[in-house]
Amino acid sequence: MLWMRNVWVLTRKEVSSFLSDRILFGFLIIAFTFLIYNDAVGVDTEVANAGVAIVDADDSALSRRLRDALLPPQFKPADRIDRSRVDAVMDAGSHAFVIDIPPSFEADILRGLQPALQLNIDATAMTQAGVGSAYIEEILISETMRYLQMDDIMTRIPAVPVTRAMFNPNLDAIWFQAIEALIEQITLFALLLVGAAVIREREHGTIEHLLVMPLRASEIAGAKVLANGLIVLLATAVAMAFTVRLVLQVPVLGSVPLFLFGAALYIFSITSLGIMLSTVAGPCHNSVCWLYRYFCF
Repeated sequence: MLWMRNVWVLTRKEVSSFLSDRILFGFLIIAFTFLIYNDAVGVDTEVANAGVAIVDADDSALSRRLRDALLPPQFKPADRIDRSRVDAVMDAGSHAFVIDIPPSFEADILRGLQPALQLNIDATAMTQAGVGSAYIEEILISETMRYLQMDDIMTRIPAVPVTRAMFNPNLDAIWFQAIEALIEQITLFALLLVGAAVIREREHGTIEHLLVMPLRASEIAGAKVLANGLIVLLATAVAMAFTVRLVLQVPVLGSVPLFLFGAALYIFSITSLGIMLSTVAGPCHNSVCWLYRYFCF
């Protein structure tokens, strides 16, 4: 068909124009390699080797058991300090958590009372502070129950909810963040590439040549969507194989072709939106057009 032949010729022109743009081509490579890697490993949401100190005013078997329960790799061996040093170690940043065990803690527990522990948290590392405090709370409660020989309580409960992670059983944050970063780059470049292609035509004055040629508007738009969509899809496949699987060591248990098929549908729908935005933008006097120029030129 004539329509398909015209679209194919224009698609080849778009791909050739993109490959000749070294800045945009280099930006695409950096985004689907370094930026994905940086987003995956740059934000540490795991608790690892966190410093913990304990103010043990009780010095009982239970308090020593609680101290010994804080183990690597999440926590360093707990240091016992005096209460007067709490502010100093927190200000120095040597200990992210300080647990204050009051006097007669074990005796009050055995009498059926509910004594309170104080957990001081260095909140400058917000993510680790939140996750680490949850870990410490769970450890203290479970060790106290074991000490009181309450392990059989769970066997007497008729229904106990159990949560299992199927594809990321260790809840490794890098596995989540790598795929999330890949989707972010797909969305960004699906919009930017096709918009940059239209704006490049306007700035170089070639859009008028296309409009006076015996071409339909659908052929021009379809070629830009197809060419830039294929470029983003190819970059996605390379990033999945190289950055995600090889460099970040993220196992992919599902079907990669199925993922790429879904990504193709998403990419071509977003590139169509990019055509609309770049068309509405008109001359570079508004924020949308300047956004394309800022990222791509």
